[in-house]
Amino acid sequence: MAALKMKMSRQCPIVSETEGLTVYEMRPSCVRQDQEKKIQVMSIGPMNKRPIKSVLLLGQTGAGKTRVIDAMINHLFGVKFEDNYRFQLKDQVETSYLTHVESQTEYITAYIVYYQAGMAVSGNYMLIDTPGFSDTREGYDSVLLERLTHFVTSDYGIDELNCVALVAQATQNRIVKDQIKVLEEFTSVLGGNISIITQLLATFASKKSSAVVEVVKRAGVQFVNSYHLDNGSLFESPNVDASDTGLYEHLRYRWNWMQREYTKFFEELQKSLPVNLKQTRDLLLEKELLKGTERKVKSIVVNIAELKKKKKNITENLREISDEKDSFIRTKTQGKATIKKKSVMKGHHAHNCDDCMQTCLDYCEDPSNLGAIASGIAAGAAMAVSGAQLGAEVGTVGGP
Repeated sequence: MAALKMKMSRQCPIVSETEGLTVYEMRPSCVRQDQEKKIQVMSIGPMNKRPIKSVLLLGQTGAGKTRVIDAMINHLFGVKFEDNYRFQLKDQVETSYLTHVESQTEYITAYIVYYQAGMAVSGNYMLIDTPGFSDTREGYDSVLLERLTHFVTSDYGIDELNCVALVAQATQNRIVKDQIKVLEEFTSVLGGNISIITQLLATFASKKSSAVVEVVKRAGVQFVNSYHLDNGSLFESPNVDASDTGLYEHLRYRWNWMQREYTKFFEELQKSLPVNLKQTRDLLLEKELLKGTERKVKSIVVNIAELKKKKKNITENLREISDEKDSFIRTKTQGKATIKKKSVMKGHHAHNCDDCMQTCLDYCEDPSNLGAIASGIAAGAAMAVSGAQLGAEVGTVGGP
């Protein structure tokens, strides 16, 4: 531990020195950064091939997620109350724009803490800090949900999720609808089995029971265990007045209580069955493909309906043109060979002979029965021809 402490002190700049307590700022190496989506993956320590346990922290703005991350890192590095140093993470993001520095809380940041000899807990851990939801900015929760969904469904080096840690202040006595909505929508992305890896972290706790535990239960949010964290003792200096033994013991008690809760948390994390994010990505991809197919089918149905409508319009236009073609009466100008046409009232038609250039029947009273009229005329003509033939035959045999 001493060797690791010396190594880290050389790598990390000093942030503050107060009452004999030195705070070092850890500056992780950037593995990947997406400035558009505001997502970054950082690493602490040299990479190794040990399995990575991942923890995703969710909570309202002001719940204390960043302090939880700091406390977890100090726990993993085995920092004790008596030690005159602590670690904290850098609270800014350096982008490719040299003049542009953003707050860490605006980003989804995944810290991969690789195991190093001397650390208190073996194994690699990915601690994922997220922006707080229920932000006062309009529409921010929707933006955050979109980023979270993109993070867990894209390849950012995280294939399994071992824990979803809901961070809430221990004294919180109600949960607003926006919080429940974001939690429900996000957990629906991960799948229905997310409750088996969900843990409740009650921050600013002063005792082992808190109002927020019952509030979360009444809201219908399922979780496995709850942990009561007094992270306020993290940066308290152990170098108090030697004569004030009561204060020293009180600070020591708070620190030890905090460490016991984190010990239980990481022990539970080792036993938890992870949610496979690869399967989640495949399911989401299938859903997107299905949605795309549905959109195409709807588009085809709409096109067919439009084509039917156009066909109907064309048919009606052709009918009108046909009606207009037949709807006139030919009249000869007296003394001249020219022929004039006189329009027929709308809804009626005339029968015009192309041989004699005369109008045989004008103003038909049943304009919709053209077919029947034509059939009747044809039938009458046929009967007349048949009768004439029959009479001729009878006359040949016996006379008229």
